[in-house]
Amino acid sequence: GCFVGFLVLAGVWFGLRGDDFDASERDISMAVMEESRVEDTLYRTPLQRWVDPAQRGSVAPTQQLGIFPASILEDGWIPSSRPQRFNESNLFEKINGAAPQYFQYGFSTLHFLSIGKEEAELEINIELYDMAEFANALGIFAAQRDDDQDLEELDGAHFYRTAAGALGVYDRFYFKLTGNQNADPVREKALQLVEAITDLPSGSGQSLALYNVFVESMGIPFQRIVYEKNDVFQYDFAQDFWFARPNADDDSRYYVHNANSSDEAAALYDKLLENHLYDYTQVEKGVNKVVLKHNFLNNYLALARFENTIYGFEGAPDDNSIERALITLTDALFEDEEI
Repeated sequence: GCFVGFLVLAGVWFGLRGDDFDASERDISMAVMEESRVEDTLYRTPLQRWVDPAQRGSVAPTQQLGIFPASILEDGWIPSSRPQRFNESNLFEKINGAAPQYFQYGFSTLHFLSIGKEEAELEINIELYDMAEFANALGIFAAQRDDDQDLEELDGAHFYRTAAGALGVYDRFYFKLTGNQNADPVREKALQLVEAITDLPSGSGQSLALYNVFVESMGIPFQRIVYEKNDVFQYDFAQDFWFARPNADDDSRYYVHNANSSDEAAALYDKLLENHLYDYTQVEKGVNKVVLKHNFLNNYLALARFENTIYGFEGAPDDNSIERALITLTDALFEDEEI
């Protein structure tokens, strides 16, 4: 009974109070709270750039460059990414649809690194493609380069500058340098990076005899020499040909291929002639030599063979030009031989 009476009295009291409420009678004032607060003395670690846990340890940043020489970090540039490597199984992750073209030219490994200058908000991506052979590197460079750009040479590297970087070839490497700004510091750094790339160990792993015939024996500059690895003359059976244009102002060109044997060269010679005759008419035939005239373009092509070498000239304007071109190439290739 007492408990019920207490509940009745409490209900009457709450009813009489209604919404008569003064927060100041019950809340703690801000002044009291300020006076009684406890100071937070806990240590907070400063924010730092994220580092891949796999690369943490005692290794200095300049040593975390993979294949790249330490000289790429001259002038205050620092790595802004970890070095990455891509092979044929995962190259598509980096360059997606462009990967098959690299595979056609014997791609081995892509080495990738970004370097930057934080205070200037500058960054350059370095793509270094190891193509295993100088011929392959030249082939992919020739396939992708802008022919309107003038090439430069620096310590064995051949390249051209872009608005924010450079593209070129050195030994077995094809490189692309791409900055995030069209700015003088980026272009200057790109040039220094080309020089740094020439510090990489050389060794193309392949005889450059045919390339040297064009360069040393015939005086044809690098920019007019091309290596085609597959689908030469648009024939899927023709592979591994060197081409060189004697003149900068037209597309006529020498071509050379070394087969593995004389029998292999003879078979290729016959197959090339058979397929050429769909578009050309034979105007002269000798022993292991023919001169053909294009049915529509009216220019001339010569096809010849000596031992294991297939060679010739295409795009000559007349029969006299084709004869002179073939003699010039024959003398350069077989200067000590009696043809």
